[in-house]
Amino acid sequence: MKIYLAKYYGFCSGVRLAVKKANDFLEKHKEAEIVGDLVHNKTVIDEFNRLGLKQIDDYKKIFSNNIIIRAHGETVENTKFLEENHKNICDTTCIKVKKIHELVEKYSNIGYNIIIAGDKEHPEVKAIVSHSKSKAIVLKDFDEAKDIIGLKHLAVFAQSTFIYDKFDQMSKYIKEHNEDVLVFNTICNATENRQNAVRELANKVDVVLVFGSNFSSNTKKLYEISKNINPKTYLLENIHELDMSLIKPDYKIGITAGASAPDDIIKEAIKVMENLNHEETMKKEDAKETKKDEMIKAIDDSFKRISRGEIIEGEVLYVTDNDVSVNINFRSDGIIKKEDLAEEDVNPKDLYKQGDKIKVYVVKIDDGEGNVVLSTKKLKEMEVWDKIEEVKDRNEIVSVKVKSLTKGGLIVSYEGIQGFIPASLVSVRYKENLEEFVGQTLDVVIIDVDINKRRLVFQEKLLKNKNLTRREKKLGKILKKAK
Repeated sequence: MKIYLAKYYGFCSGVRLAVKKANDFLEKHKEAEIVGDLVHNKTVIDEFNRLGLKQIDDYKKIFSNNIIIRAHGETVENTKFLEENHKNICDTTCIKVKKIHELVEKYSNIGYNIIIAGDKEHPEVKAIVSHSKSKAIVLKDFDEAKDIIGLKHLAVFAQSTFIYDKFDQMSKYIKEHNEDVLVFNTICNATENRQNAVRELANKVDVVLVFGSNFSSNTKKLYEISKNINPKTYLLENIHELDMSLIKPDYKIGITAGASAPDDIIKEAIKVMENLNHEETMKKEDAKETKKDEMIKAIDDSFKRISRGEIIEGEVLYVTDNDVSVNINFRSDGIIKKEDLAEEDVNPKDLYKQGDKIKVYVVKIDDGEGNVVLSTKKLKEMEVWDKIEEVKDRNEIVSVKVKSLTKGGLIVSYEGIQGFIPASLVSVRYKENLEEFVGQTLDVVIIDVDINKRRLVFQEKLLKNKNLTRREKKLGKILKKAK
């Protein structure tokens, strides 16, 4: 028997962060109440019940001051009620879902009617609908999408766990048969990755085991995708639910899991499957133990370890006007904020597209919302500093952009690196008012570099052939006054 793990499976960054937030909250307050499930996984729910989290079915029945909002998010009305009536609130809403809320609010506020591909009874979708200031229509499949004809000003979104192929088909149809249609692929990249991975897995194995809750939207969709490809697909809460008579010793077994399924469930499944046929295991004891150990290790190592200050390679997952999301093969996705891009004053969409391979610098492992903070700006700065000494030695003329006026001179930017031009070295002719230079691009040469102190000083290019000995003697005093 051979076991194959899907390339992407199990806990996503949103669920992982929700679990961490809830756990920290319960450690502090000892008990709390929640409407619905924190995440759709019985093992996780049972553990939180043990820790003091009580589930109820209506926010108006909450008596505790300690409230946890589930990862799927909550409606605007319920959130307002909680904020007005309860003291301690832990909001574990997935950051990807919050982004959908923001987009729906934005486009409904400017007159677009909202279309959502998803399950109208799912708590995530109910929350999304509540953020629309205009009419919101929820469509579950292509048949329902075909009724959307001849309308204007539509903004189309997807439940974060919706099947990508279905959303693509539905959104294309709506765009073709209506006027002024904006389409936003708001399917979580982790969801899309898991769906693509299970397609690949289902095609190469005899049996697929999908671990997760029957109530989990993303898990059921993994099951649906796999079942359409491989009829021998089984949806399980844990390995003990599997009828072992369905498994033959020579089968290739594929394993995947929904976003809310803990790693321990997968580890347990592998151990059980490896020991199914005890007689066969005894015959090949060494080989089997090696395979089992390697598979367990594969789970632990399936996401690489990264450190602050490390330079790594990633793949662009999606791009917005304000940031770039990057798959870095870590338990959380990476995010590059607009201000951390190497290029200044540029829309991220003009720089990157989904699938681009990029090198990034790791600024912080967790930004408080489960994302790894990345920067291409920092990476470029490192590359620029490496060549600055050489540029100075060659007395090379370079261009800088004047960013602001400061005491004693101008603050400038050279390929993303901040530098300084003393007032006396800005122009051949003395300029009393330097404000006219702000926003301009100047041709300059480097006259002083200190890489350790990250100090970079320039002068106007025409001054480089003048006799500046007296001025250069005063440079230290000028810099000191400018600080």
